[in-house]
Amino acid sequence: MLNHIPNYDPRMSQRVVYSHEVSNEDAIRHLPDNVRVTLERLKWLSLSLPTQTLYKYCRAEHARGLLKEGAVRIGTFSYYRAQEKHDPLRGDGREATALFHDAPLGQQDEASLSPLTLDWFRPPADANIRLNQFQTHITVSDSFVFCTSLELSRSAAGDYDSCVAINDVPRFILALTHGLCRATGVDVMQGEALLAPITYMERELSAAYHGYINPAFLKEPRFSREQEARIVWRAPEPIGHSFADFCEPSLTQYVTSASIPV
Repeated sequence: MLNHIPNYDPRMSQRVVYSHEVSNEDAIRHLPDNVRVTLERLKWLSLSLPTQTLYKYCRAEHARGLLKEGAVRIGTFSYYRAQEKHDPLRGDGREATALFHDAPLGQQDEASLSPLTLDWFRPPADANIRLNQFQTHITVSDSFVFCTSLELSRSAAGDYDSCVAINDVPRFILALTHGLCRATGVDVMQGEALLAPITYMERELSAAYHGYINPAFLKEPRFSREQEARIVWRAPEPIGHSFADFCEPSLTQYVTSASIPV
């Protein structure tokens, strides 16, 4: 069930802990010198995608900047939460959050505790416990995020007028990570990162999804037209930036212009 979504541990100060670690030796071997990293430092990178090409929708001037100079903006979850009032089409005030709850009393065995509840309580074996409902609200610690789409379509583009195709996803991510480290001074290579598709569900979820749904990759169904896949970098230290604008010239090797279907 939803096994492409990484597990997380809600007891770690409510912070997501990515569990998948996959290295890509071929991607390293062909990196340009200015982006090359050792295999050991790439162990944090996990790819989980059903396609070889991703699409970045944007304004025409931003597409030109990425294609010619490798110019990008990478925001954080807090940045995109704050965008809802300015851009309700894409901003999401509940970005990277979820509410998990047990079934109300009478819909489950009242003498037992669900795995969700047991994550927080370890009652004695002879304890007699009745819970009407137990809820836990998860907010992912602030992380850098870069959003793309799995689909080349007018629907996924929304009101954007331009699209850039990312044709070599592993090398693009490595070059992007290099530029992010240089621009922010935050060594995200020492943290965790994951690229995965978004799961479109309501944010209030049954305890049955606990451990299978990572709020960093959860969005409400009203956003489903985007068919999003995102790269999330969780830094090993607090992030002092709401977003980062920078140029990483090596990105231009891995992207081409794409025409949005009418």
